[in-house]
Amino acid sequence: MKKRLAGFLLATLLIASSAYAEDHTVGSGDTLSGIAAQYGVSVEKLIEVNGLESDFLSVNQKLVIPTVEEQSSKAKKMVYINADKLNVREVESQDSNVVTVLERGTKAELLEINGKWSKVKVGEQIGYVASEYLSANQEDSSRALEMLLSRMKTLAVGLAGTPYRNGGTTPKGFDCSGFTSYVMGKMGVKLPRSSAQQFSAGTKVDRKNLRVGDLLFFDTMKKGRISHVGIYIGNNKMIHSATRKVEVSDLNWYFNHYKYYGAKRVLTVSQK
Repeated sequence: MKKRLAGFLLATLLIASSAYAEDHTVGSGDTLSGIAAQYGVSVEKLIEVNGLESDFLSVNQKLVIPTVEEQSSKAKKMVYINADKLNVREVESQDSNVVTVLERGTKAELLEINGKWSKVKVGEQIGYVASEYLSANQEDSSRALEMLLSRMKTLAVGLAGTPYRNGGTTPKGFDCSGFTSYVMGKMGVKLPRSSAQQFSAGTKVDRKNLRVGDLLFFDTMKKGRISHVGIYIGNNKMIHSATRKVEVSDLNWYFNHYKYYGAKRVLTVSQK
């Protein structure tokens, strides 16, 4: 989803006496949040300056980078966590010990940046995090997740009307778990094949805390086990491959007619 931001805030570490502006050519894997972090500007400013109507970008598309004012190299450089949970490690390795875990939106002091890894300080704790999961401002840390969930919802709803097919895993026809596997696979999340197996993935979510993208599990066959899965899309609705086709259904009806096993969250901005 994101381009690794090897130099995502290098600009903020430079000394300059005046403002500047430049162009950026969109490459494969680029996202607005990634480009914004790379140049130290906000996603909202990129959208405004370039007159964008969505977060979708095309390879070789030209973007104007808004003029920004460089900060003094003596000032503290602050960044924000844009992953749901981000491991802070002792050294620059995914195999090293975890010092602490930071949640989305946490503010950290950027001490140094070295390609894929950045050294940060939160309170009295110092450690290393993956650079791609840092944002220049707090709005961008939330925006990254919002765009991810929006893309997932657009993809899923766009498949409405696809016929039900037992064992189906493609847009030619889906069964319930084939549909969820396909949608989440397109978002970079690999799920087990059956609905019962998918219940073992992700983290448990209370019904009152559902968000777009959460998987919902029911016993629609009334056999005392999980036999159906759908995707929550907000407003008490889920999209799923039902008896005849992929469709959007009201959750109250399902809660009232079938045993509900719970929800699992599998779609997040990854941690490292």
